[in-house]
Amino acid sequence: PDAQVFAVWKSVDVMLIAAPPGRRLALERLENPAARRMLDLAKIRSGGALASFYAGPLEAMRTATRGAELNRDDRPIVEYRAPRDLIEVGRARSGTLVTVAGDFPRSVIPPAGGPLQRWPHEAVWRWRARSRLDGADDAQAERVFAELRDGGDLPMATSVARDWSARVRGGRRDALLEQARAQERAGDAAGARAVLEQVAQDPAAPAEVWVRLALLRRQLGDVAGSGEAARRALRAGIAGAPRVEALLHAGMAAQAVNQSAEAFAHFREAQALAPADPRGYDFEARMLVRARDLTGARAVVERGLRNVPGDASLLEASRALARAAF
Repeated sequence: PDAQVFAVWKSVDVMLIAAPPGRRLALERLENPAARRMLDLAKIRSGGALASFYAGPLEAMRTATRGAELNRDDRPIVEYRAPRDLIEVGRARSGTLVTVAGDFPRSVIPPAGGPLQRWPHEAVWRWRARSRLDGADDAQAERVFAELRDGGDLPMATSVARDWSARVRGGRRDALLEQARAQERAGDAAGARAVLEQVAQDPAAPAEVWVRLALLRRQLGDVAGSGEAARRALRAGIAGAPRVEALLHAGMAAQAVNQSAEAFAHFREAQALAPADPRGYDFEARMLVRARDLTGARAVVERGLRNVPGDASLLEASRALARAAF
């Protein structure tokens, strides 16, 4: 009489679970190490995530199950049907399987009572909403938000909608980034740039996108655009190796429009961040040669060779500067 129905919505399994009267499903027990190991094997993120599988009490589904045969010890229907059902599951790839889980109601707010009644309702609603939103389209997502609003929790509806929107944007962004990488590998710089320009329209786009755009714009002859992209990355506070790349592109763009002080500042910061990268020294030395400051250029090249001994480009610059001295 107290049986509860749990449905694995994206699979083909529906479980009928009963316990002695007065027993409860304790959330704290689901979070202990032994339970966590079992949940990990089932690829369930947390004990609380089980709330998303709860369909409701069997009693509420009596009408739908009226006339069904009972599975009994003297008539074990399930045992004999299971092999047949497994064959049907195997055929599911051809689209012939109709899942039983689709016959059960699925709502964000669970039925009253039941095994989740002592769980924090905010956590239960959020877990169930996230499950419903996994793979949802816009119309399905709007129905989830409406259920939360109708249930009286507008702040949660707003929060869940914001999280879902961010995940969707992130998924689309990741797909575009992979497309751009594939085009770069294929040598299609123009195609990769076009895709990255789309990604860059998203305010949440990572700063690394601007670094890649700086490179591609420069490769395609857009020096000013390259500098603008590099400066965007720097303003975003990009760090590490990508910052060095942004500094070099920003420096080259500044040099192209005779903004020497800005170019020198970028190249020297790049040298400080990556002393083993010869490009910062090479670019600064070339600027000094153009300004006819051969003494300053030699000093930069020598500093570079101390940090990157044997670098071919710096050795060639050193030889060229030595010849210029005579």
